Amino acid sequence: MPQIPVGNSFIDEARENSYYDLVMPLYKMTSSGEPTYQLGTCFPIGSGVYLTAAHVFEGFVDARRRYQRPTGEKTLPTQEEMVERLKFMKEDHFLENTDVNCGILILDQSEIRNGRLKTLGFSLVTSIIMTLDFDMAVLFVKDDKRLNSDGNISPIALWPLIETPGLDQKVLIAGFPEAHQKLIVRGKGKSQKLEIGLSLVINKGEITEMHPEMHNLGNAFFPCLRTNAEIESGHSGGPAICVKTGGIIGINSTGGISGGIISWVGKAFDAELITPIGLKIGSESVDAGESTTLRKMAEAGTINIY
Repeated sequence: MPQIPVGNSFIDEARENSYYDLVMPLYKMTSSGEPTYQLGTCFPIGSGVYLTAAHVFEGFVDARRRYQRPTGEKTLPTQEEMVERLKFMKEDHFLENTDVNCGILILDQSEIRNGRLKTLGFSLVTSIIMTLDFDMAVLFVKDDKRLNSDGNISPIALWPLIETPGLDQKVLIAGFPEAHQKLIVRGKGKSQKLEIGLSLVINKGEITEMHPEMHNLGNAFFPCLRTNAEIESGHSGGPAICVKTGGIIGINSTGGISGGIISWVGKAFDAELITPIGLKIGSESVDAGESTTLRKMAEAGTINIY
């Protein structure tokens, strides 16, 4: 359970990128923009685009329960079930009336280079898109507070996504386990000040099992990877990083006695992600109740996959 000191958090020898630049705690927010509690972890894959685990949102969990088989049978959904789910997500406007107010705590990258953690505030999430069959949610932020170490919007580091990981591949599980975090909010609005005590925890391991359809144990209803690296509460939604390539193979999902489960992001590249409100993604307009995919977002230049 190694906590990463700020001074030792750099990914490369040139100290161009820190894990604190690229892994952020995700908080539940009030409608007025005040943080209430930590939901989990998230990470940036595009300008104003982040990934996290879908299960951190109550609306997702409720929708999953609606489509849970009474028998508890763990097999892929039938074609009829997929049609029914898609109809529910489109016509009933999946998540439309769910409280998904959340914010991403952004750290000052220039201060990180000086060995200090200082916040720039919260990037408030304006839209969330997801599907019922993957533990993955895409977060969109209109007014992203992320700045590079020179204080500019760009260029800025982002995580690329890997489609095909391999068995025995070495991975890093990154995130902000709740037991190690402290956030005190003083004041409101423009006078709001944040006192933080953040500890990024990165656990090392390997991919020990690959389940391209779904796992038949526990709550892993999605294509997933098993790892012998520990996944703690609060790691949920954080990146599972390939040591060899520095790309993302998945999203931290659930922990266990002998490791944890990673949501296999490459298997979700073509999954239909339903948006409850209209979105502009690159040159593509997505109407409320309609869908896009990670692959379409990559073709539009919004994210990078390989």
